[in-house]
Amino acid sequence: MNENATRSVNLTLLMIVSVCLPMLGAIDAPAELDRAGERSETYANCQGHDACRGTDAGNTFATHHNLTDDFAWTGTETLTYYGNASDATSFSSASDNNADGYILDLPVGYGYTVELSWNHSGASFYENYAFMLSLGPGDGGMTSYYQGAWGYFYYSTAGEMTVGTDGEAEGNTYGGWYYADPPFDLAGDSSVIFITCYYCYQSGVASDYKMNITVWTGDNGLPGDETTPQYRPLLDMPDEPASWSYQTDTFDLSSGEAADLVVTYCDVWCDPETSIQITKPDGTTDSFSLVDYFTGWLATYSDAGTYTVEKYDTYGDGGMGLQVGISLGNFTGLLTVDDFVYEDMASGHVDTTDTSDIFAIWLPENYKANLTLHWDNSADLDLQLYTDYDPATETLSGMFDYSWFDQPEYIDVGQLGDETMFFAEVLHYSGPSTGYLLDYQTEPGAPPPCFFQDDGNAPGTGVFNGNGADASEGAYSPDESPVDVTGLMDSDGNGVFEGMMCQGYDETDWYQISVPAGDGMWAMLEWHEGIDSNFNDTIEIEGDISLGMYMVTSSGYTSFVSSSYGFHPQAVATNESYSWTNDLGVDSVVYLRLILNSMTEDYESNYTVTFATYNATEEPPEMACQDDAGQAPIGGCLDAGDSYTTPLNLTTGN
Repeated sequence: MNENATRSVNLTLLMIVSVCLPMLGAIDAPAELDRAGERSETYANCQGHDACRGTDAGNTFATHHNLTDDFAWTGTETLTYYGNASDATSFSSASDNNADGYILDLPVGYGYTVELSWNHSGASFYENYAFMLSLGPGDGGMTSYYQGAWGYFYYSTAGEMTVGTDGEAEGNTYGGWYYADPPFDLAGDSSVIFITCYYCYQSGVASDYKMNITVWTGDNGLPGDETTPQYRPLLDMPDEPASWSYQTDTFDLSSGEAADLVVTYCDVWCDPETSIQITKPDGTTDSFSLVDYFTGWLATYSDAGTYTVEKYDTYGDGGMGLQVGISLGNFTGLLTVDDFVYEDMASGHVDTTDTSDIFAIWLPENYKANLTLHWDNSADLDLQLYTDYDPATETLSGMFDYSWFDQPEYIDVGQLGDETMFFAEVLHYSGPSTGYLLDYQTEPGAPPPCFFQDDGNAPGTGVFNGNGADASEGAYSPDESPVDVTGLMDSDGNGVFEGMMCQGYDETDWYQISVPAGDGMWAMLEWHEGIDSNFNDTIEIEGDISLGMYMVTSSGYTSFVSSSYGFHPQAVATNESYSWTNDLGVDSVVYLRLILNSMTEDYESNYTVTFATYNATEEPPEMACQDDAGQAPIGGCLDAGDSYTTPLNLTTGN
């Protein structure tokens, strides 16, 4: 609650307030707010395509048109925009002529829906393919209809399709959410709408389009005051990795428990490729074939014992995810953590008519936890915690903590001991409507491996007290900015740093090094193997870490340079890369990626990376007189040929 607001526990005052509030609520909102949802693109100084800006909405984050200020952000509102891709002459996923990007910086508690349409006379088959519609995060990583996107959609026999951050996708025949699962709780972040000319350049096919963009308030990524079934997870088998043909796992039920089998994702080829088989404790099996795009409940199991879940995809490209969990009821959302992820967040929206949102919160055994409720305007919100929830009556009981008088509201839950589920209620006490963020942070009572790290420091200088850095994750590119270790390089271009990786907890680390124009670089990776008495006196440490080198090119792209795997130590160098040679005349940034392929369980593997830069514009002195294969004559030199036409003949000693 806002600390400037006053409250009284006097019963008489509470009765007076309860009588007066209905009269206050009868006062009409200002007329201009009442008409917020009727606005459209009617700029008096409209400059033409795209979106009345008079310039092309480009295919890079810097050239996208930002539409944020066009909206009033007073609730559900639809604006209409027009765009044009008449400069496209053929299909290209990289050409600016084919792509228009638009940015929305959404307030907390908002999502949006896009209706894309174009003239469709039916005269040409290519009209169905005129445009593609993609949505993605506004983090600058979306550079084409698929790169950095959540998904893309295309082919409409009516020239119209609708896609939203809540997961809505209508009017399209092909496409889907290939790279992330909706709904997308933007939590106040920005998002990109990406329009791609697919076949709009064809003769007789429209090259201009219309967008109706509707912004709406909602909870946890869904519009309105929605609640959805939530589960205490027993098993999670997402559609990962990108391709698979068979996956299996198990879950256990105790006497008196019941669990639901729920499909979380199913692609366009679920029928006929994908199926599920459940082997029950008594040995009998249930089999399920899935229809395209199916999500939701499949079955409920209650017999005590161990269940085996098997996922099949006959084509081998995956395309289905599932979860098994104990039903908790319908909630605004579920906040949960585990041994690998220690924080979670959700957003929502409350006002004088939608006064309460309820979240289920999972706390593992012996974890410490706290909750923070954030909002920006003068509304007065409260946060209350409960031990119990009755799904039948949708009522909370057992309130054990609250925060009423602060902004933000903060509750230190502490350490509750046994694993438990509790419930958080966000209340709108007074004031204007507002979006909010509910931030859930935890810390294990007994820190797991790699909990305390300080990656990217010189040997012996790391500080392992919880304030150190963990180098960025990311399979093919860093999720966040890599740890910059350039400062560890001495005046001769030599440097060394240390880091830590653990199986299951921290399996990827990214670093970056700035290299001057004209220089190349090599790097070597080493890690401990054998007995480590600090860990165990008898267990032999065994592991495998691969090393990759990338560069940020002068055009801004991340390009592969070199890799090393299956060796110990590993080594990489820039002299293996044409990309590096092409950019040798400019300053460059090297990325080093370490991937933990295997390691002794629960072992904190401390590794060392040694690197050095060198003048790549001069030939090393050793190249002047070579002794390839030891075949050079005494006092002479010998260089093996550069191709199969000039090989060095190796004379046997037989």
